[in-house]
Amino acid sequence: MRHNIGWVLAEQGRLAEAERSFHLALELSDDELGHVRAVTLNGLGYVCFDQGRLAEAAEYFGAALRINQKTGRQKSLLANRSNLGMVLRQLGHESAAEEHLRAALDGHRRTSNINGELAALEELSLLHAQRGHSAAAVSAAEQGYDLAVIARDQRAQAALLIAFGEAKLGAGDVPSAQEAFQRVLALAEEFPFLTTRATIGTANALLALGGNAGARRHVERALEEARRRGYVVLEADALSTQARCVATEDPAAAARLAAAAVTLYRAAGAEPMAARVETEHSRQSQ
Repeated sequence: MRHNIGWVLAEQGRLAEAERSFHLALELSDDELGHVRAVTLNGLGYVCFDQGRLAEAAEYFGAALRINQKTGRQKSLLANRSNLGMVLRQLGHESAAEEHLRAALDGHRRTSNINGELAALEELSLLHAQRGHSAAAVSAAEQGYDLAVIARDQRAQAALLIAFGEAKLGAGDVPSAQEAFQRVLALAEEFPFLTTRATIGTANALLALGGNAGARRHVERALEEARRRGYVVLEADALSTQARCVATEDPAAAARLAAAAVTLYRAAGAEPMAARVETEHSRQSQ
């Protein structure tokens, strides 16, 4: 079925092709308010999310959720709540994100849906880290990773290792963060979005350890991959890290890179990330 092709293409990082496939699936579908349409809308939400089109992603996820509310498909409805939590977190609507994520986590646990529980724990970890709650972020990531190992879900293991690494980096435990990111790079070669995130994480860890040259190599690789695949928010992440790499030796270049990152974040609607980069650059330039 056409929507299944879209999911395969999205997983491979072929986002433009995936988006065309999903739109074609909607055009060909006579399932106006049914499961296939909701799944296809959900796929479009993921494609937009990976491309940094966060407001559009929220619209697609919301449309899928409304269909599942009408049809009463609880498993799909809970997945939609996780997805909305994911995009609302990046848009800066943290309270709404937490409401969706906790409802999804509780529902998945009641119904013993391990895959759904993994997705909710990953996003809760990232939300805690975004709020500066490092201990809670580490705890959620550890819970999720242990569950992913039991479930033998390689993609979830990689995603939760990234969440764990980012939480540890925020807590100042750089060696643990670096180890987590390196494990992702060895584990998730077939998931380009995750390996790009882990490459940026490795660059940030190396920078924290004083390994500026290594950090530059990693972030340049990540930037090239993000641009090639259209990962707009990850491109901004990489530019932000590049700015910190050159801040001491070339403040003007750092300012240009930070400004470019902020522009991309704001274009995506990721205001918390834009504000973080502005604050970091202001602090470094003083």
